[in-house]
Amino acid sequence: NMRLYSISQAAKETNLSHHTLRYYEKSGLLPNIVKDSSGRRTYTDADLRTLKFIKALRGTNMPISQIREYGQLYLQGKKTAKERSGLLEAHREKILEEIQKQKNYLKVIEAKIATTFDS
Repeated sequence: NMRLYSISQAAKETNLSHHTLRYYEKSGLLPNIVKDSSGRRTYTDADLRTLKFIKALRGTNMPISQIREYGQLYLQGKKTAKERSGLLEAHREKILEEIQKQKNYLKVIEAKIATTFDS
């Protein structure tokens, strides 16, 4: 039996706002959200997994357009696996560069802390 979640439950499970969930749907990132007989959105476990993945991509500054592109490739199935993998590997490189940049900034800030508060 498939578990269905309301928008409030989905928001709580993913730690995203109702507004963000509706925005992702409107942006074509979650194109297949089913509405119940009263017109309320229902989310499946698969939808929640997708949302958590989108959240990781957004949290690492992947543009909505690129996430949408990934999703469209995903819907085309196995034949796009190489392309999807390439997209994620390129994004991974960007994340690693960003982490390195942040580490360098952190060193500068820590050096300032060390010298500022020397007695």
